[in-house]
This record gives sequence, structure tokens and C-alpha cells, in this order.
Amino acid sequence: MSRTTSELDELRDDLAELRAELKRLMKAVKQDADDGFSGTASGIAQQVQRIAGDLEDTAKRTYDRLSESVAENAQEYSRSLEKAITDHPFGAATIALAAGVILSRFLDRGR
Repeated sequence: MSRTTSELDELRDDLAELRAELKRLMKAVKQDADDGFSGTASGIAQQVQRIAGDLEDTAKRTYDRLSESVAENAQEYSRSLEKAITDHPFGAATIALAAGVILSRFLDRGR
């Protein structure tokens, strides 16, 4: 659970960083507007490119973290399922048999 909490904290930090970048962009746009638009287009374009790069990097880091977390959770679930089957083989066989019977009933109704 603490791993998920720390990942959420990291995502919150990334979002806060993005908000700060957008505030800086807005401040720069306002300052350029106050300065009479001299060189505004090139300045805004440069800042937008920089912020777009930052957004892309943040999105990649977030995707990588979430992908890693999902893979780790899937492996953990697989190990716990394997352990449960090993610890209770008759119960697991009974559940599998019941699921097979129910599934076959549903599939037969379509005919």
C-alpha cells in the first residue's frame, strides 16, 4: 500500500510542477503583452516548446511508473494465487469445476 501512496505523491508532485510551468508561461505571456508584443511570438513559441517538452517528459515518467506498478501488482497477484492453489488444491479444483459448469451452461443457452 505504501508503494501506491508514494506513487500518488510523486504524481501530485509532477502535477504541481506542471502547474508551476503553466503559471510561468502565463506570466511570460502577460509580460510580453505589457511590453507591446515586441518579440512576443518567438518568445511564446520557445516557452511553449519548452513546456511541451516538459509535459512529454512528465507523461513518460508517469507512464513508466504506472506500467512498472501494474506489472509488479500482476506478478504479486499471480504469486498469491499460485500459493492459494498450492495451499488448498481441493478447494481450487472445486471452484474451477463450478466455474466450468456455470460457463458451459451459459454457452449452451446460446444454441
